[in-house]
Amino acid sequence: MTLKGLAGRYRRATLSTQYDPRIDGLRFIAIAIVLLWHGGLRAGRAYDATHDPAVSAVHLVRSVLPHGAIGVFLFFVISGYILAYPFLKSADAGRSRPNLSQFYLRRLTRLEPPYIITMTLCFLALFALGMSPSDAPRFSAGEDWLPQSYVASLFYSHTLEFSRPSFINPPTWSLEVEIVFYVLAPMIFLLYSRIGQRSVRIAAGIALVLLLSVLSSILSTEMAYTGRFYFSIGNYLHYFVIGVMLSDYAVHSGFRKSSALYDLLFVFGLVIFYLAGLTQWVHLDTGSNVARNLVYIPAILLVFAGGMQGRFSSAFLSNVYVSLVGGACYSIYLVHVPAMQFVYEVAVRVGVTGNLLLSIVGTLLLLVLVSLVAGMGFYVLVERPCMNPNWPQRLVAFFRQQAARSTGRN
Repeated sequence: MTLKGLAGRYRRATLSTQYDPRIDGLRFIAIAIVLLWHGGLRAGRAYDATHDPAVSAVHLVRSVLPHGAIGVFLFFVISGYILAYPFLKSADAGRSRPNLSQFYLRRLTRLEPPYIITMTLCFLALFALGMSPSDAPRFSAGEDWLPQSYVASLFYSHTLEFSRPSFINPPTWSLEVEIVFYVLAPMIFLLYSRIGQRSVRIAAGIALVLLLSVLSSILSTEMAYTGRFYFSIGNYLHYFVIGVMLSDYAVHSGFRKSSALYDLLFVFGLVIFYLAGLTQWVHLDTGSNVARNLVYIPAILLVFAGGMQGRFSSAFLSNVYVSLVGGACYSIYLVHVPAMQFVYEVAVRVGVTGNLLLSIVGTLLLLVLVSLVAGMGFYVLVERPCMNPNWPQRLVAFFRQQAARSTGRN
């Protein structure tokens, strides 16, 4: 089997025959932003820890790489789009909505095993090694914190309890936001689909997105970008609503390959996204924060619509390797920080040498590569088998078969 054929074989497994690789291509963009940001910060910290540079390597990284949070924003939009589609399509066709018990069971069996395994391994590693990650600003050292953080993380309540991301695996704050959306999603979809004419729905959706964006910008600024609200669904609900509106468009019109004009819109959207992302780590005043967050809305729309409909951009997003990595984004997201932190610890102890820029780029590439290898391995071994909704029954049958063989031997 060729490498391309192997990559195609392991792309995301779905229950629907309407698999669209372009969505996984958009996920690729989102996870790439996250990896570059977290990898860049650690590459900069590794250089600063072993040198006394005239210019801080971390500040240099922040000046050229967009904040990883904007990748998370794109993930939220994609979640709104994917989850809303079957509900809105059923409503449009006059059919009954998807079975809610199956909807929640699918989320449970699909997402929980990889999450629990990752968080447990992170907890055991930190607890057994007595390790406090070097230069990890949000980690509270001490074994007393770890069990509390672990339990709170398992129940997706860490940011609610501690007002900060998990000490076990910090990026999982966004999964806590996603879980709340999964709970609210059917009600949101029902209310949205009950609005009569499509033009009225779109107008109401736009108004809601703008209102939520402004409110979240004001409240997060007033709370100094920390605390329970900043890491809550209230601060990011407008991104999910954008996804719902895009899904409504897909149900009625569809995203079809069109002209090269959409390629230009896609690139333009990426540029705006990138430039706005460079300031995401800066704590702006209220007015500036509102303006910045409002910029994200058209940028995301351009990236999504342009990427889905441009000739070259849709071909890029549909590329088998791009969609493979994008389809494995959940696994990569779960393991990338632990993998990066391990490499970072080694780099600090060994020492980073050479030219500032070359050292940062080299360390960054190594961090990203290790994260991709670890993430893809976890995806193949753990996440992808869980994409089969019958995996619990198969697992039970496997153990019964093994027990029967053991009894037969005795």
